[in-house]
Amino acid sequence: MARTVQPVGVTRRVQALCAIGWPARMLAGMLGVSEDTVRVGATPELADAVANLYGQLHKTPGPSSQSVAWAKSRGWFPPLAWEESTIDDPDAVPDTYELDEDIVDDVAIQRAVRGDVAVAERLRDREREEAARYMLRRGVPMEQVRSLLGTSERATRRIRQEVAA
Repeated sequence: MARTVQPVGVTRRVQALCAIGWPARMLAGMLGVSEDTVRVGATPELADAVANLYGQLHKTPGPSSQSVAWAKSRGWFPPLAWEESTIDDPDAVPDTYELDEDIVDDVAIQRAVRGDVAVAERLRDREREEAARYMLRRGVPMEQVRSLLGTSERATRRIRQEVAA
């Protein structure tokens, strides 16, 4: 008797990985299937393969800030929002407590201000502001702050005025 697979688990895992920077196209390549298959397929073999890949990647930010933006614009939740025991349950809801925008990742901020562009691209708004404050306090030119962090001229000027006050 064939095992029944809930497609929701495959979908949530793929979306969660996209939300941390792993594009569906890249995930499909890692799985050896088409992008369409990884987005909608739910065979037992695919479900197992996606679960295994998720287990390998769910704690590692992917290389694509575009994937993060895409997922965010669609309301997809990252791995931290899902419990492994309920991710396959169609009635489960994501836990967004850990996703509080006021919480900042100090390690990510430090890596970004040291020039890690990949990390800088994935900073959340609050982290980006903190990184800009840190850099401006240390005399880093506004243009360099804007270039690394992707902040607007207006936002960078506002932060510089706050720092100077």
